[in-house]
Amino acid sequence: VPVPLGTGKKKRKKTKARPASTAHHVDAVLGLSWNRIHRNLLASASADRTVKLWDLNRDPTISGEGGEGEGALRSFDVHKDKVQAVQWNQAEPTILLTGSYDRTVRTFDSRAPDAGVGAVVGADVEALRWDPWEPHGFYVSTIPSIIPSI
Repeated sequence: VPVPLGTGKKKRKKTKARPASTAHHVDAVLGLSWNRIHRNLLASASADRTVKLWDLNRDPTISGEGGEGEGALRSFDVHKDKVQAVQWNQAEPTILLTGSYDRTVRTFDSRAPDAGVGAVVGADVEALRWDPWEPHGFYVSTIPSIIPSI
């Protein structure tokens, strides 16, 4: 009886981790949020675990030398897994809300990200929104955990 070669499943090619950069994202961008008060500011969330702040009045091109004024204004490394969602607070234009696959939601002032507040939500964050009637409240949508049946 002939024996089949392999299991029939394709093997995934392991990708090499790209070195992190403060000037640009090194993986897929998963979320964007435009600041309504400071219209030149854009926040981006990425699978590279960072949130970046962009000034759209500056030239975002990067020459590779890492000089001043190139790429993102700031890079925030506040999550331990991909950052799925980001949104500016409409009442407080410097406050960002971020949600990640590390099962946390964080709020922080973009001027001082180390002073932020985080909360564990117990599941991967899919989407989030600030409450339009309560400026300090927000809603989080999560991906339900898959529990194996016994």
